[in-house]
Amino acid sequence: MPKRLAPTRIYVYVSTRPRTGASDRKYRRMAVPKKKVSKSRRDMRRAHDRLKPAVYEECPKCGDLKRPHHVCPYCGHYKGRAVTETVDAA
Repeated sequence: MPKRLAPTRIYVYVSTRPRTGASDRKYRRMAVPKKKVSKSRRDMRRAHDRLKPAVYEECPKCGDLKRPHHVCPYCGHYKGRAVTETVDAA
């Protein structure tokens, strides 16, 4: 009959603080602000988030307003030459 082994004790690591490691991802927490952000600080942060007004310039050919670096929607010219043909509504 084989020898009987003495019972072994199993120790479980118990801690109140989670360990840092690849296996302890479930204990990682999201960043949470410590204090409330005031209305003034919030609005100062958002000061540059507004939409800029569209810029227009005068077409050198017809004189109507057009976007810079775009073909004129009225006469079809870009950089002094005709790029598209326009249909005159007469």
